[in-house]
Amino acid sequence: MCLDDLRVFVQTAAAGSFSLAARQLDITPAYASGAVMRLERAIGTRLFVRNARHLRLSEAGERYLPHARAALDAMAQGQQALALRQDEIAGPLRLSAPSDFSRRMLLLWLDEFQQRYPRVSV
Repeated sequence: MCLDDLRVFVQTAAAGSFSLAARQLDITPAYASGAVMRLERAIGTRLFVRNARHLRLSEAGERYLPHARAALDAMAQGQQALALRQDEIAGPLRLSAPSDFSRRMLLLWLDEFQQRYPRVSV
């Protein structure tokens, strides 16, 4: 199962048509339809009831949709957590300073700094 196919399914359910979902996702309607068909094959059930003029979620599609949304949300949250972690300051920090300055100023600053950035070793 492909996450892109899951994303197309969720967008199609929200849009109510392959054409509109495809425009919103900047893909072709044929690709959108194919993505949903691949997903249906992967999970072994029909997610939409289709006819020439109408597209609606099947009973299985209605049951599956909240899980598909939750899976996409979980992936997005995981990516955000990784992105935030990459912005975090980490690693060794080497300092050289006169001992008077170190005792009077630097030690106080370093305590606060290490509380704020625990992944930095001094």
